[in-house]
Order: sequence, then structure tokens, then C-alpha cells
Amino acid sequence: MWWKTTFRRSRKRGGPAAVGQTMLDEAFLRRLERLALNASRTLRGGLSGPHPSTRRLPAPTFSDHRSYTAGDDLRYVDWNAYGRQEELFVKLGETEQDVPVHVLLDRSRSMDFGANDTHKLQFGRMLLATLGYLALASGDKLSVAAFDAQLAPVFGPQQSKAHALPLLRYASSVTPGAASEIGPAIQHYIRQRSGGLLVVISDLWAVGDIDAVLRAVQPPRWQLLLLHVLHPDEIKPPISGDIELEDSEHGDAIALTADAATMARYGERFNQWCGAIETACRRRGATYARIATDMPLEQAVIPFLRQRLILRSA
Repeated sequence: MWWKTTFRRSRKRGGPAAVGQTMLDEAFLRRLERLALNASRTLRGGLSGPHPSTRRLPAPTFSDHRSYTAGDDLRYVDWNAYGRQEELFVKLGETEQDVPVHVLLDRSRSMDFGANDTHKLQFGRMLLATLGYLALASGDKLSVAAFDAQLAPVFGPQQSKAHALPLLRYASSVTPGAASEIGPAIQHYIRQRSGGLLVVISDLWAVGDIDAVLRAVQPPRWQLLLLHVLHPDEIKPPISGDIELEDSEHGDAIALTADAATMARYGERFNQWCGAIETACRRRGATYARIATDMPLEQAVIPFLRQRLILRSA
């Protein structure tokens, strides 16, 4: 139905709306290094990194034992247990790991809305750069891609801060694309990958069957963070009177009178839509966060993501 599609006053097509030029500065990036993405321990990654895992390997601190086998490192033998039982045991402890991190940014037509740093695509590019840098700074294997109806070329997988500048260049290069449906783009991406932490940044106006999307990226192989990016004018439209609204994905138009009853109904349907997405995410083990593009990135978005346990101290 039309209420599910983003709107703007009908205007002649003259190219994408102006996008602000602000990108992340060096001081902000240094402060970001105090944080890390909060990855599930069920994900499978490499043998070094900041994230807890379910693997149990020989370790100096232990939570369990197993019998010694030829070739085990003698540093991890529990000599106290040997003294009591005259049998060699190896101390086992949980190991830390790096994980594959995938960040997908919606660049469809509906993301071309707003101005300067409240422009949805510009805000999404800054989120992509922020979360991508966190992954690189933590030593995770990062892959990022923009998508509309199709996937753009993928950046990565890359590991280490040495790839931060190419990441920022990639984020800056993302431009508005065509109409899209999120499900096929995500499913095409994950078919070629074995799992990891998947972050999707989108306004979700063309989400289609959200439950089908969520079924494809369930735990334990995948951990999904769905960042729902919306402009304040989409949350509470500053419109009144007789107007014509245009579906920015497909160009369909509808004439209506934006009186108090109509706007109240819009607010109800909008909240129902967001609530249904959040409920579906909770049911499928995904994390959902709705973010308005007028929220300052460092002062509001980062604390919000920490509160939602999407980010943690490194």
C-alpha cells in the first residue's frame, strides 16, 4: 500500500538530491578505536581477535580439562592435577577470535532524500564508514557493498587499519541508484559467503517479505544487525493541505488532503510498520535499531548503539 513507500513532494527529475560532504575525521576515528562491534560467540572466525568464541583450546586460564595427547604444548599442562592424580591433563579455555563482518548499504532511490548530513544516503555512508572502521581496527575481516536491485562491486574482504583509507573512499563513492527490493540483494550476497556478522543499513521502504529475509540470515551462522535509517520528515511529515505525494522508488503518485485525521492515520500505520519489523527481528534472533538522520553521529548514534549492545568497549 502507498503508505509504506517513502514520499516527497512531486518534482521534476533532475538528478539526485545534494549530499553533504562531511566524512569522518582522524580524531573521531581514533576515538572509535576504543569500541568494537559486539559479535555473537556462536560465529566462526579466525584464531585471533577481540571477540569471544565457543572454541576451547589449550590456554593458560581454563574452564575445563582434557587428557594430554602427544604434541600438546607442555605450557598448558595442569601440573597440580598431575601431582594429585599422576595423569597429564591439558587446561582448556575459551579463545578469542576475529569474525567476518559484512556491511551492506541500501543506495536505492528512496535513500536519495534529505539535505546535507541528514540526507539518508549520506548518513548511511557515514554509518558504513564508522562500522567498517571499527571492524578493521579490531582486526576483523571486513567486506562492504552497496545495493539497489543489484549488488555493487564489493570492497573486501580486508583486514587491519591499513585499509581504512580505501574504505572511506569506497563509502564516499556510493551514489543513489535504482529502485530495489532488499530481499533478493541480501540473499544473493549471502549465498556466496559462509556466515558472519551482517550489518544492513537501509530505510526498508522496499523490504518486501521481511520474514523471508530474516530466515536466510539466522543464527548460528549469521548475526544480523538491521539499522533502519529514516529522515525526520518521514517519521513526522511536515505537510498539510491538498498535495500530491510521489513514490520515490517507482514514481507512482497519489493525491490527498493532509488533514489532521490523515496524518494521525499515517502515524499509526508508520508505527505499526516499524513495530512489525522489530517484532520479526526479535523472533528470528536479529537486532533492530531505528535511527533518525538528524541524530549526531558521535553524540547520539554511538551511545544509542552501545545502549542496544551493538557496540561495546574494546
